[in-house]
Amino acid sequence: MRNLIKADLCRILKTKMIYIGTVIAVALFVWGVRTRLTNIGPNATGYTRGVMESFEGFLLPLVVTVPIFSAVFSHELTAKSMQCILGRGLTRGKLIASKLLDVAILVFGVFLIITAVAFLMASPEYAISTRQMTNSIIGIWLAALRYFGYICFSAMLMFITNSSAFGVIACVGFSLIFKLLCMAVTRIGGIEFYDYTYDGLLDWTYRSLEAGGIGIQVIPALLYLIAALAITIFFFKRKEYEF
Repeated sequence: MRNLIKADLCRILKTKMIYIGTVIAVALFVWGVRTRLTNIGPNATGYTRGVMESFEGFLLPLVVTVPIFSAVFSHELTAKSMQCILGRGLTRGKLIASKLLDVAILVFGVFLIITAVAFLMASPEYAISTRQMTNSIIGIWLAALRYFGYICFSAMLMFITNSSAFGVIACVGFSLIFKLLCMAVTRIGGIEFYDYTYDGLLDWTYRSLEAGGIGIQVIPALLYLIAALAITIFFFKRKEYEF
């Protein structure tokens, strides 16, 4: 499986879309922080709000998730590369796990760059406390977990429908529409529906950690990911492929 991950990453890192998406994501993050520093003031509040609100838009998740999803999954079904790998004896469960590890490594790389940029933008003049900086970094990595989840759920739908195009559409939907739709259902229906979605649980986790709690809400969010992995493997094992 390690050889597969290594080969996949060598192929993926030759994809220009990954680098373009990363550059745009970093630019959007910098723009979001700079905007808040201008509107609120060059201080700790402007910085921390800028960091968090940078991830509340819809363009940043789109330029992170779609290029990564496309690079890892888009050609798997059409090129029949999975059949070749399975024909060499790798189990379907390990194949899925290796693909999601590819995704995790790429998301980690993008957010490692964003974290470095966040530190560079944290000027001593802003008088940011250790706790405020810690909360900002936590917020960045919860966003990374959120985007990783979007790709996992999209991959699940791709393997269920056996359509990489549908997977890309799902990735766009999770990045742009799903969160808004759940929030609208919560407001219109008057029920706390959003808080128990994947997005809602991660928002709840951040609020808990920001208030000095332990962020236990991240556990059911991780269970969503485990369930998505289990469902993906379940359906993938029942697919018939021509070798």
